[in-house]
Amino acid sequence: MDTYPEWKVSLLQAAGELVLALVALPLYVLLVLPKHGEGELPGFSPIIAEGVNPFLAVALALAVFAAGIGLGIVLVLLFGRDRVITDEVDHLANDYSLIELVPGFAAAGFAEEFLFRVVCVDLCGVIIASILFMAAHFSYWKHPLPMASVFILGLLLGCFYVFTQSLLLCALVHFAYNMVITHLLKSGFITRVSAGRKSA
Repeated sequence: MDTYPEWKVSLLQAAGELVLALVALPLYVLLVLPKHGEGELPGFSPIIAEGVNPFLAVALALAVFAAGIGLGIVLVLLFGRDRVITDEVDHLANDYSLIELVPGFAAAGFAEEFLFRVVCVDLCGVIIASILFMAAHFSYWKHPLPMASVFILGLLLGCFYVFTQSLLLCALVHFAYNMVITHLLKSGFITRVSAGRKSA
């Protein structure tokens, strides 16, 4: 039985996610910044890469978000809820309100995108960064479908980052994806999709 209210646990989870940003920071300063021109802050300034139309960048952000959500729904349709949704994700959806999850999801969006997109994509490319992103979700290791989904989402976000060079947009897509998937679980939509598959 938890001895802390859910919001305290959520803040602890957010703090844990921000540890990734602390890991990423020295890598960013020591390995990423020297590869770029003086005064450049890859991922941070400019907010969207020069020459990229901001409206196109936002449209692509929405497309990456929709593709991630669509992938999750298609996997549930093809393989069923129990093979796609892990116990950890179910726990978040069942035991926390969306408001309580905001700090953890916001921290995850920022910290994971800083490490795996801004730092890892710059240092080792989209594919290796996506493999590392997948490996970081170690609680999914016994579940191949969620791992594949995380890898594909990593590829999408990696390609999106290469185009926009925007940590902000990647973090917002990541945050929105986590929030919407959790809402779809909480609302019973995912369960209905899975039930519809069985009855079809």
